[in-house]
Amino acid sequence: MSLDHAKKMLEKLKTDKKLVEKIKAADDAGKKKIAAGLGLSFTGDEMKKAIKSNSELSDENLATVAGGSSAPWVSVGAGSAAGAAGAAAACGW
Repeated sequence: MSLDHAKKMLEKLKTDKKLVEKIKAADDAGKKKIAAGLGLSFTGDEMKKAIKSNSELSDENLATVAGGSSAPWVSVGAGSAAGAAGAAAACGW
């Protein structure tokens, strides 16, 4: 498992709208399979740390992570850096 891999996933979510859609449609096992297919392996806690370390997060996105949201992993678009982090912030992984 790797914090670095979680950060790489955030980077991919910033630019790959098809990936965002796949993640939105996947259950937890599917999300892990998608990440593994990209050569990435990380825990939910590592994703939360990656999100928190992203300096472009809004207070709202940070509150989502801190609140322990169990919403699907990606629930907002990835049109910007903050959008990708916000998308991953809804991680129920």
